[in-house]
Amino acid sequence: MAKETEGYLDEDEDSEVKSFFEHVISRTEEILGQNSFSTSERHISEVLTHIDLLERTVRFSSQLASIVTDETDVKQLNDLRVVFSGLLEKFLQHFGNSVSRPSRVTTVPCQTVKNGRPGRPC
Repeated sequence: MAKETEGYLDEDEDSEVKSFFEHVISRTEEILGQNSFSTSERHISEVLTHIDLLERTVRFSSQLASIVTDETDVKQLNDLRVVFSGLLEKFLQHFGNSVSRPSRVTTVPCQTVKNGRPGRPC
């Protein structure tokens, strides 16, 4: 998997961005190499954290592509977005049955109804 990103970033590109993309790829390989059916809290936490990282990486490459002016760089960043989107999809397929993602809790403010009379509305 690490070979997929090598052609997309030139040596003169920002080394921090390149090392970030390489880290995400290598971390994906590490987690996939572990026991994928482990039910330990630590393993589940690592998987959920990495899913979040992959989602953010997809968004990051899209955001970079929107501010870059060089056409070849835009194409390369869009290609990276496709690669990381594919990794995220495969990752979710691989771990889909072994971990569950916590849902977000939202609150809806209470609304009052004015009916002109005291007591409960009819």
